[in-house]
Amino acid sequence: FLMEPPKSYMLLNDEIGLPDDELEAIKKLKGVTRREPIPKTLTTESKRQRALLEKRDIENFVIFGEDPAFNYRLPAEKQMDHADSFILTQAGLTGLYHFVQCLRRSYERETHIQDKHFILQNTEQFWTPFLKQFKPLIDWLGNAHVSSTRHDTAELIEQTLGSSKNNPAQTSEIEYPIEPGHQILALTTNLKKRNNLRRAAQLRPDGVIVRDYYAVFRERPEQAEEFSYSYAGNVIEKFEAMYELVQRQGTQSFRDQLEKFGRTASQTSIFIEDQGIEIDAELLNGPEFDNCIEERRNDYRDLAPGPELKGLISSVASRPFNGKTGDQALIERLFEARDRLHAGQDDVDMPDIYARQKS
Repeated sequence: FLMEPPKSYMLLNDEIGLPDDELEAIKKLKGVTRREPIPKTLTTESKRQRALLEKRDIENFVIFGEDPAFNYRLPAEKQMDHADSFILTQAGLTGLYHFVQCLRRSYERETHIQDKHFILQNTEQFWTPFLKQFKPLIDWLGNAHVSSTRHDTAELIEQTLGSSKNNPAQTSEIEYPIEPGHQILALTTNLKKRNNLRRAAQLRPDGVIVRDYYAVFRERPEQAEEFSYSYAGNVIEKFEAMYELVQRQGTQSFRDQLEKFGRTASQTSIFIEDQGIEIDAELLNGPEFDNCIEERRNDYRDLAPGPELKGLISSVASRPFNGKTGDQALIERLFEARDRLHAGQDDVDMPDIYARQKS
């Protein structure tokens, strides 16, 4: 209910120590995203909320879950130093976690949090299941509020903060400067990605170098299984594969190879990313896609799922299927191909396409 892609769910702490077979089943069911990506719902809502508040000269606010620094690198409660009002809009588990942490601190009567105000924006009754359990606590605290719309949220901030609504919120993003001569090693087998990264580096005025990871290091990580249904989850799995490689090999061989290029570990970063939706290749080889894929040339089709998907959507855009056109025709073809390949399976074992469809 809270997550954007239904199967992109966090692996919970009490699940980590389960037997391997049980853990494997959970991974396949839920994905292995340990940290939640920023949902598109949150970025859309926060953009609209921010535009409305700024129009009313309100700057003294923070939107929970929006700042990656607090999601990944800083304790949630450190946000309390950055503004006097905090908004939980439609978001996922990270924003909700931050909001609950603040409610807890307020309940414990911490002095530095009593003059802060927390607003749960229950647009379209998104948080009603949560409120059924916690509304009495919110009512009791006094500095926690519930609003129904972005406009109501603005009204609440103006009422509670008064003239201090104009105080600018502090920014919190941690910056890691890249020094001239630093090299970034792109860990990807996708030729197009490597070339794009190299071109981007050439535009930088600071002498940052982008190289192919495989041109510097002999050791190759095992291919990540990518159970997750989210980009962030897949990046974490790829990073884990790289971490396991270094753990097995030790760091010295990597340092020795860097030295041959006149670099040290502190001058080197490894770049890992994921930006393509994966589709089972077998789905595309059936009659559902006859006279589609061959229509357009796609030189990068075999290199990565992102370019493949782009070419695929383009090739079916003008070909109706079951009365649908464009991307809807693509989805209809995928469903029909899935049903053909998995005919006779129980519904619970059928591959889910709805998450991909939303993406």
